[in-house]
Amino acid sequence: RPRGAPAAPATATAAAGATRTSKRRRDPAEAAEEEAEAERRAARAVAQWARGRDFAAMLRGLSDFPQLVSAVPAAPSSGDAKQIRRAYHAACKQLHPDRHVASGAAQQALASELFKVLSAAYVEAFHGQRV
Repeated sequence: RPRGAPAAPATATAAAGATRTSKRRRDPAEAAEEEAEAERRAARAVAQWARGRDFAAMLRGLSDFPQLVSAVPAAPSSGDAKQIRRAYHAACKQLHPDRHVASGAAQQALASELFKVLSAAYVEAFHGQRV
């Protein structure tokens, strides 16, 4: 083409072929069922993990989920409420469902379930106390 001349417009078929993907669109009902199954599996796994643990032991046991929690300050085995609270808030920052929006359904469900269980345990452990 001569210098300064506009580029030839791309044809509609060439443009369509360039943007076409090979991914199959998921059926909404199929996606909803997959998410529901991931939530059920996560609920069972977290319930089994939390069974018989007190709140501080749950915080110390978060290392069982390295795909979700990287470095949370260790909760002391003694009852130092300020350190336990600090560890809880650090864990919540990493487990909050909004942090896992781009993750897969299984990881989202696991993070959400851990967040719920930890939050409920925190309320139970420190109900009415000013920490």
